[in-house]
Amino acid sequence: MSSNGRAHQPPQKEGPLPLPHVLVDGRLAPSPEVAGLRKGIVLMGMKHCGKSTLGHALAQTRGIPFIDLDELTEREFDPARSLSCREIAARHGEKLFRTLEERAAVRLADMIAGSRSDGVGLVAALGGGTVESVRAMDALARVAVLVYLEESVELLYTRVMERGLPSYLDPSDPRASFFAIFARRSPLFSERAHLVVHLMGMEIEQAFSELVRVLSEAGYAR
Repeated sequence: MSSNGRAHQPPQKEGPLPLPHVLVDGRLAPSPEVAGLRKGIVLMGMKHCGKSTLGHALAQTRGIPFIDLDELTEREFDPARSLSCREIAARHGEKLFRTLEERAAVRLADMIAGSRSDGVGLVAALGGGTVESVRAMDALARVAVLVYLEESVELLYTRVMERGLPSYLDPSDPRASFFAIFARRSPLFSERAHLVVHLMGMEIEQAFSELVRVLSEAGYAR
């Protein structure tokens, strides 16, 4: 008993990281042994960070399906996919679009959970704003390893504007509008991510190699 009347606490001993987690680039990430629940690899990040391109490539090299959440969202609106996500938001409003996207994300989580693969059986890419839906992210976090593709805000803005002004940006000051969205979402991506890939202007081949490296170090090489 110590002089202040409290029971003496033995010093904490340093030891191995608590299983089932691994340390990758300074971040504690769930290992593939987490009760076998990590059946999917889900890429997330701001629009035009390379999620779909890298997701397609990763799925192809593994011989497993790739699913783009944008496509599922478009089918939630119309099974024939008569409108793109950008068109849905522009014609019917951001609120409806986000409702459809959240519904599609939960369905994606169900698809991942239903995979019969012993390991990772599916690669998916989220929309840029999916991270703002607590319901969607909670559902996905239970069944997949979430990978944040971090990219420069300047480069992202350039890529977005190359396709014309999207409806979610303020036409009077689209740059400030986009930077505000980036500032709001970046902490959410970092908080939700199990793994982070720092792209920062990498060419696609280098970006893919970096994605594979991070996944491999976390135990998701296959």
